[in-house]
Amino acid sequence: MNSIMHRDLKPQNVLIGVAKNQVKITDFGLARCFLPNADRAYTERVVTLYYRAPELLLGAPTYTSAVDLWSVGCIMAEMVNFEPLFKADNEIGLLFHIFEKLGTPNKDVWRELPGLAHFSDQFPSFPGKPMQEVRGIWPCPGQGVGAR
Repeated sequence: MNSIMHRDLKPQNVLIGVAKNQVKITDFGLARCFLPNADRAYTERVVTLYYRAPELLLGAPTYTSAVDLWSVGCIMAEMVNFEPLFKADNEIGLLFHIFEKLGTPNKDVWRELPGLAHFSDQFPSFPGKPMQEVRGIWPCPGQGVGAR
């Protein structure tokens, strides 16, 4: 497995070749090599806003290729819905939109949360929604991908 973080996955950087069933990733300008178990700090202002993972929005000093996996999930949901899953004009708006859909994290589920640079105990507490109710994450029963 390659130890590369793309750090800017978005629909514009994913090319789909239907004729040959190919998917190609482009624009490696922000990509970095990483060691999976290394505790190394990287730039936090990466990834186009709609596809940015919560740990980046909260100012985590270190992160892994999980930020790319978050972006892929957002892209997949966008392919189902034909619109971005999380839309906002700024970082705090995006963070709250994520919390509204998935719930506000707490230290019980994210041990490092209180120590993150942009986390606040004053954030609104959203309970999150069942996955079946989160449009774009979980297709309704009987509704396949793209069946609109």
